[in-house]
Amino acid sequence: MLHVTNGDSAARTLRETGLEGDVLAWRDALHEGPVPNVPRRELLAARAAFLGVPASQLEERDTRLVEAERVVLWFEHDLYDQLQLLDVLSLRADVELIVVGASLGPMSAEQLEALWPQRVPASAEVVAAAAEAWDAVRAPEPTGLLRGVPQLPFLGPALRRFLEELPSTHDGLSRTERAALQTMGEFGAAQALEEAPFLGDTWFWRTLDELRPLLEDESLRRAVLAGEADRVELLGIDRWIGGTHVTPENLWRWDGARPVRTR
Repeated sequence: MLHVTNGDSAARTLRETGLEGDVLAWRDALHEGPVPNVPRRELLAARAAFLGVPASQLEERDTRLVEAERVVLWFEHDLYDQLQLLDVLSLRADVELIVVGASLGPMSAEQLEALWPQRVPASAEVVAAAAEAWDAVRAPEPTGLLRGVPQLPFLGPALRRFLEELPSTHDGLSRTERAALQTMGEFGAAQALEEAPFLGDTWFWRTLDELRPLLEDESLRRAVLAGEADRVELLGIDRWIGGTHVTPENLWRWDGARPVRTR
């Protein structure tokens, strides 16, 4: 049996439980960097280049999943986990699911063991819905991410949160960037503004680096937050939202209700 979960914290605790089997941490922040709709080997190469790891590391991870005799998935409700869940289900349909509306990382071994009776087989409807959503994530336009996915109740809110990483039509900021400017780069304070926190500190520092000119100029920071100046016009943009490459020439924005292409 193979237990697949979101990262090293939950993986370590799963190894401390009395549950049999090996543990695999999926280890990919799919909300950052390119996730194009290309053959699997090309996708892994793109992810490896972005993450700065050997492609063989991701290929070996995939192989462990595909070759395991029995697979149980342990994931959460937030964007980080829901994208990983789609990725895993695109490779393996005959799995059991434990998907919870709370963070697995802080849980004790006893608390994780208490979740074990909640596991359910992934139905054909769930697998089909996940495949459709995964196609939407990897599409070159983000319009398909607004579809509801009743078979996966946490996915709809997560994908809407993903769309909020597009630059806003109001100020050119993503939701993460706006929180970073509002809190003057305080990670904990920015995370407190999230309904379902998903961002690791490494990615937050990366956001701060991109916003450095605004953080260092108080008048400019205030102008952008007030919608009197536009972050994209000031700093440019080169960002991936799944398979959508957002650049000044392919400028998708979020208007608060839907993604719109403005250029």
